[in-house]
Amino acid sequence: MRDIMTQLQQVLSVTVNGMTMADLGLSFNENNELQLDTGTLSTVLTQNLAGVTKLLSAQTTTSSSQLNVVNTGTSPQSFTLDVTVDSTGTLNGASVGGDSSGFSVVGNTIIGNSGTIYAGMAFTYTGSTSQSITVSSTSGLASQIYQLAHTNAGTSGQLQTLITNLQSRDTDLQSQVSDIQSNAATFKAQRDGGAETTAALGLSAALWALLRFTTLGFDRRSALRTWQIERQRRMDEAAQAEAIEKQRVADAKMDAKLVMEFESEDFAAALEKIRVIASNYDRSHPSAPSLKGFTGTNMKPGTGSSGTASARIRHPGRDGQAKGFEKI
Repeated sequence: MRDIMTQLQQVLSVTVNGMTMADLGLSFNENNELQLDTGTLSTVLTQNLAGVTKLLSAQTTTSSSQLNVVNTGTSPQSFTLDVTVDSTGTLNGASVGGDSSGFSVVGNTIIGNSGTIYAGMAFTYTGSTSQSITVSSTSGLASQIYQLAHTNAGTSGQLQTLITNLQSRDTDLQSQVSDIQSNAATFKAQRDGGAETTAALGLSAALWALLRFTTLGFDRRSALRTWQIERQRRMDEAAQAEAIEKQRVADAKMDAKLVMEFESEDFAAALEKIRVIASNYDRSHPSAPSLKGFTGTNMKPGTGSSGTASARIRHPGRDGQAKGFEKI
């Protein structure tokens, strides 16, 4: 029903030949109901009757004065009408795009056939030659409202569907009412049967209530248990993800590589720092570290070209490439 009301509002909001329903004094109030300003309607009928006619009714015009409009029909169309006249000047056919099934010719009258989109349209032709004529139609508010009502009230329309659904719902409710009345009559008969029957019914009702209470309690406990399991699963997944991330960070730290690319100036500065530290070293100081591990007897030097022991130190040159210095 809401869809039909929306379609109706859309139809009543269109502009036809520069006029709208507001020009007739029609508007929707706060309850979405149509209301009429009779003063506005009286004024427009007095001053612009032709405009009101065009606003409300369908209008059809032709590109030839020899084709006169007799009736627009309930569903006006715009098309090119091919009119055929024989050698004697007698009208003998009318078609659209080569299709002649939409119209019938009776004398000099062209009539839209029932069951087609041209149904209800009628023209008279006064010409004596065949020609193609443009037919232009506009739908007024009344025509559009008629089409809306016709479409929705049809056997497959929304309004008819709504009515059918309401009737079906009414039938179902009537069936439920009958069942309730039948059960009530049965209950009354059992109640009137004696105290034993009444007691049995009371016990049955109590057992049913207890069963229902137990079932509800089980359902709630089951739902709570399901929720707890799901929450624990999410917590376990979060903890696992956190552990994986920590392991990834630790692995990344282990994979860190020492970059040995440095300039010769950096190398010289490092050697200067080592020289200063070495010059301040006091072997006799109680807290001085032992240097026995750096004595020649504990080190395994390489062998130079002369067969004597040698040590090799490498540092980068000015171009950043490693350069070798050899001390014998």
